[in-house]
Amino acid sequence: SDWGSSDWGSDSSYTSDGSSIGSGGGGSILAAFIVIIILVIVFSKKNKIGAGSVAPGAQRTALSMTIAQLKEMDPQFSEEALKERIANLYIKMQAAWQTKNWEPMRADFTDALFNQLKGGVDAKIRSRQTNYVERIAILGVELSGFGQDDKHDIVTAVLQTRIVDYTLDDTTGNLVSGSKTAEKFMTYEWTLIRTKGAKTFVSGTDETKHCPNCGATLDL
Repeated sequence: SDWGSSDWGSDSSYTSDGSSIGSGGGGSILAAFIVIIILVIVFSKKNKIGAGSVAPGAQRTALSMTIAQLKEMDPQFSEEALKERIANLYIKMQAAWQTKNWEPMRADFTDALFNQLKGGVDAKIRSRQTNYVERIAILGVELSGFGQDDKHDIVTAVLQTRIVDYTLDDTTGNLVSGSKTAEKFMTYEWTLIRTKGAKTFVSGTDETKHCPNCGATLDL
């Protein structure tokens, strides 16, 4: 889409800080991970790169710990549930971009990142253009690293997708950019944070009786 290619540039990163989200999957709720950085790498079908590799000139976020260490610290953490959450979030994000209604993304991003990307949506509204993102395929999600700072648990994830991406003039219907037929292969690095030391809690266990962050009793 435009926020991952033409409008935002082919190698860009956006950072912010803010609130948190929960995630469902397999009957569990993941503790408060929120997207803070999107590193976008765009490349065509003919120079597609494989899982775990990086487009020329791109930089990966380096974290000192591993996902295995996160699991040791948070035994209920589900790698597969978080991967599913990331894939679903990508599809949700593309839909919000295409409909030019960015409000549904507010809970999923920090305030600064939400407002930054909303600026792109507002620009499309002002220019009376619509960016269409079709034939979305999630080719893979890899949790590539784990780390901590003074306040946060940090997870990086590499998301590989395939889309058809083009922009039309709302008034004339003319093609402004992109192609209705050409496929784009995209690789994104997302950085997600939650409160440092937060624990995943699973429905039906004793852990659901208390908030994983402050310990307060929960009435679920």
